[in-house]
Amino acid sequence: MHDFVPTRLEQTQQFGHGLGRSTAVAQIGIENLRRVLQLVALVDIGAFVAALIERRDQVFGKRFDLAGDELSGEEQAKILSLAIGRPIIYQEIPIAAARQQSEDVALMFEWFDRVGADADIAALRRDFSEVRWHSFADWAREFDWSVLERTSSVA
Repeated sequence: MHDFVPTRLEQTQQFGHGLGRSTAVAQIGIENLRRVLQLVALVDIGAFVAALIERRDQVFGKRFDLAGDELSGEEQAKILSLAIGRPIIYQEIPIAAARQQSEDVALMFEWFDRVGADADIAALRRDFSEVRWHSFADWAREFDWSVLERTSSVA
């Protein structure tokens, strides 16, 4: 009988999913979040999984921490300001306020502040060069920001 040893993929915060009307992009930070956040584009998750499937014999049983970029909340706000064409201000949110909205989100940000993600982004880019590895700035430049106009007109 064979032991089942799955390949394990651990992702960081993701970007690239749809933005809804409630996305004000001001909730980038949580009070005391001093670490930079590692981020990964959703499209890169898919491309990475496809690469794992192609390499199944070489990656079987290994764990991969996944990230494509690493930025502070202030850096994210600057990038978004340039991409959207209007100022986005980084604003820290007290962890107590986050906890009122969601205990899970508060716990996640407390973990980011205490421990943080530690994917080796340079090694991922080197070892999985077939994945495009979008930076947050790449994604922000390519995203169709007209969605913000469409959603604000619905209000």
